[in-house]
Amino acid sequence: MSYTPQSPEEAAFLASYRIEDFPRPSVAADMAVFSVMEGEEADSRRKDPRQELKVLLVRRGSWPYRGLWALPGGFVTPDETVEETARRELFEETGVPDAHLVPFASFSAPDRDPRGRILSLAHLALIDASRYRVHAGTDAWEADWFRIDVTELERMQEQTETGADVRLRYRLVLFCARRDLTLSAELALTRSYSGARVSTSCRITEQEGLAFDHAEILLRAFLELRSLAGGDSLIVFDLMPERFTLKMLQMAYEAVLGRSLLTPNFRRKAAEWVEEADGAEMSGLHRPARYFRRKPDVFYR
Repeated sequence: MSYTPQSPEEAAFLASYRIEDFPRPSVAADMAVFSVMEGEEADSRRKDPRQELKVLLVRRGSWPYRGLWALPGGFVTPDETVEETARRELFEETGVPDAHLVPFASFSAPDRDPRGRILSLAHLALIDASRYRVHAGTDAWEADWFRIDVTELERMQEQTETGADVRLRYRLVLFCARRDLTLSAELALTRSYSGARVSTSCRITEQEGLAFDHAEILLRAFLELRSLAGGDSLIVFDLMPERFTLKMLQMAYEAVLGRSLLTPNFRRKAAEWVEEADGAEMSGLHRPARYFRRKPDVFYR
C-alpha cells in the first residue's frame, strides 16, 4: 500500500524521519498446530480406537536451544505480513502447506529469547494429520507429533474491591510414543479481572526438553482451543476430512475437550452444522454409518 503525503510539511517530515534512530525489536511468528490422531497405545477392550489430541513440534537444529523441541516458527521478513511468515515457516519446517492459522496471542517478555529483543505473534491451527506426511526443514532436525496432556494442579481465587485474581498452576506433559520421549513443564498462570476486562500473565517454573518460552505458548494455545471448542466456534471442524461420520466428529470434540459427550445431545447439536453426504462407512456386522459434510450456509457465509 503506497501513501501520499497530505501536505508539503508532512512530506518533509517523512523525508527526514529515521526509523533506525528508534529501538526495533525483531518479530517472529510461532505456530501451535494441533491434530486429533489415533492413540499409539492400543486398548483391546475398546471397539473404537482412542483418539488423542496431539501437537506438532520440531527439534531445533541451530543455536540457541539446539537439540531441544520447539513450536514451528521464524522471523518476519520486510516484505511479508505476519500471516505470510507463519504459513511459509510452517511449510518450510514441517511440509504442511495450507493450515488455517488463527492469531491468538502475542508474547513480548524482554528476556524471552537469549538472542535479543524478539516479539512472537502466536498462531493456533488445527489440521487433519492424515493428509500430510510431516518432515523437518530448514532450521529443524526433526518434526513429530506429541500427545499433549494438561493438568490443573492448583487454583486459588482472591477477590478485590474491583475484581478478582485467579491464580492457577498447571503441569504440561508432551509424549511421543514413537520416540519414547517425554517433555514437560510446570507453569503459574494468573488471570486478573477488573470489571469486564481480563488480563493474563504466565511464567514457567520448571521446564524439561522445550525451547524458549514455548511451554507458555503451548499452554495458552491449548486453553484457547479448549475454550473455543466449548463455545460457539466451529474450529474443531478443521480437524475433519471433507466427509466424516458423526462418530468421528464426536470423538474429535471429546479429544479436544478432554471429556466424554452424551451422544444424543451431541448429535442434536451437530445437526445444526452438517448435512448428509454420499456414501457410508461399513462397520463389521453393524449398520453402515452415514457420511456427513459441513453445511455450506453455516460455514461459508
